[in-house]
Amino acid sequence: MCHYFSRALQVVKSGMSELLNHVTSLKLLLRLKSSLVSLMTE
Repeated sequence: MCHYFSRALQVVKSGMSELLNHVTSLKLLLRLKSSLVSLMTE
């Protein structure tokens, strides 16, 4: 039981780091897009 719990915890941890990576890359993409738009409107 304890082994199963630690395994689940590791899966959750890796999932969270993956999610964080996706969120940060999305933020970067949005920032890039907005800067491109501001360049085009100038």
